[in-house]
Amino acid sequence: MIEALLAAALRGNPVRWPASWNGDMEERFIQAARAHGIQSLLAHLLYHRGEGQEWPDRVRTILAAETRAQVFSESLRFVELRRVLRALFEGGVHPLLLKGTHLAYTHYPSPCLRPCSDVDLLIRESDRQPAGRLMNDLGYCPGVRVSGELVTYQTLYQRDARLGLKYEFDIHWRLAEPQTFAQLASFDDLACEAVQVAYLGAGARGLSAVHALLLACVHRVAHHNNTRRLIWLYDIHLLAAGMSEQQWNRFMELAGQRRVRAICASGLRAAQRSCGAPVPSFVLSDLIAKTPFGEVERSAAFLKNGRRKADVFISDLRALPRWPDRLRLVYQHLFPSAEYVLRSNNTSIAVLLPLLYARRIVRGVGKWLRRRSPLDIF
Repeated sequence: MIEALLAAALRGNPVRWPASWNGDMEERFIQAARAHGIQSLLAHLLYHRGEGQEWPDRVRTILAAETRAQVFSESLRFVELRRVLRALFEGGVHPLLLKGTHLAYTHYPSPCLRPCSDVDLLIRESDRQPAGRLMNDLGYCPGVRVSGELVTYQTLYQRDARLGLKYEFDIHWRLAEPQTFAQLASFDDLACEAVQVAYLGAGARGLSAVHALLLACVHRVAHHNNTRRLIWLYDIHLLAAGMSEQQWNRFMELAGQRRVRAICASGLRAAQRSCGAPVPSFVLSDLIAKTPFGEVERSAAFLKNGRRKADVFISDLRALPRWPDRLRLVYQHLFPSAEYVLRSNNTSIAVLLPLLYARRIVRGVGKWLRRRSPLDIF
């Protein structure tokens, strides 16, 4: 019921607060808006449509307060984002903006309407060390994240700022970590069609609309268990709204080449239902009809509800063509770097490593076998 009201607001439908909802429902509504990442967006849409005045004072007050906080924090992040992008560019690393931060500055009316916990950047794999040095020079430290060249294709850099803010930059050298999607598109393929994001400085570039839409459809499935988080679906809605017929044709071509037709069709349909995304009928028909009869895309398995980490691991093994790589993947999952194990356990006592590895393996069994709900969005 709450999600239905939120989705209706995003679609532009008239929204009225149900008379039967009490104080408990007010709290649940606020929590749901936060979980879906749409507090500021919701307040913006209702204000510009002249709606929501009859909503409870507490709900309107909290939405307004969180919008002001988002405007303030985004103004600080904007300055930091320009500083980091300029330093990387001048240092010879030319990243591409990805996901939420990219869309915040290209498709949303205001960047503060698209909250992001971090900034996602894509670089060439050969630029990993130069990028790391530049981030260190800027005061950033690598976060605690599992290691292994077949396990992860990104490094998180963090820096504490004033007023309790933390700046985080997630630097990727591939678009996705599951092996099924690891070769979705190379940096050079994406850079050839990249677009300037002039507001962020002369060297700021992001994915083309076609590639951004492809990634938006894949990301929520590959990394987030096919969740229906509304801010991600609204990303798809805004991207779809700006696509030309030529861009749609290019999108359908890429979806077929990368064998993610089913995932793209699923994302577009979900954005249509929840946000009213203007997806031409010929696009969905093409994505479904051009899958050869009887053929099932390997990536479509990620659309199933309740997938476990073990299921993703098995798909990773199947996606790797060589047995040495498969064995290396198993080893890297079981025995990540000693530095990671020590840091993740908040200790520097190396003699404890055998015990820490054993505890990690035992504890990991339950996590890997637990089935996750599509609404497990964190």
